[in-house]
Amino acid sequence: MDFADWLKQKGQTCSDARRHILAADDVVGGWRVLAYLAYGGTAEVYRVERDGVVAALKIARDPDQPHIAERFQREADLLRALSSPYFARFHGAGIQDGRPYLVSELLQPLDLPTDDAEVAALATHLAAALAELHRHRHVHRDVKPTNVLTRDGKTPVLVDLGYAKPFSEQMLPQQEEPLSIDQNRVVGLGTPGYAAPEQFTGEDLTPAADIHALGVLIND
Repeated sequence: MDFADWLKQKGQTCSDARRHILAADDVVGGWRVLAYLAYGGTAEVYRVERDGVVAALKIARDPDQPHIAERFQREADLLRALSSPYFARFHGAGIQDGRPYLVSELLQPLDLPTDDAEVAALATHLAAALAELHRHRHVHRDVKPTNVLTRDGKTPVLVDLGYAKPFSEQMLPQQEEPLSIDQNRVVGLGTPGYAAPEQFTGEDLTPAADIHALGVLIND
């Protein structure tokens, strides 16, 4: 399945009414925009190219949101530090017209398997990814199907580390955006249905929160 079609299926493509931040052939940090890919809670993602290398560029939609620059910097620092094949390769980061951006490896969609052996392999790979992240003393906080991509069609790559947080710090305060919404109510930081209960109560988070989300994902 084409990546754009997969994103549309997952509800992450931009509607025609939404105005994109960048246009084709715009240049950000030396990277030329080839095409729009998707949007998330705080950013838009584009396919970009520089010196023959094609990558994914994520740029903040609203640079004035609280903590947005901190989240982009945190993700850049983690991608630099993580040496595991279960994370995207880091290509660079910076600020364009006041908007923080991050460039990383362009990955492919990965549909979750249903065969028992393939599900077991997926669980093993994702557990290894989380173990690597936890060794760096960070909790991912948003493990879910759309944050699992691949570079080879089978090995999962865990993406979107902007919400990752050190173990020792309290969960981000409720005024930080984006927060999860359930029936028009702000309920916490994370994705309802995957996030652990403690993500909605303000308790300190541990790796157990990621293991909870992994269990839900594998059970899907």
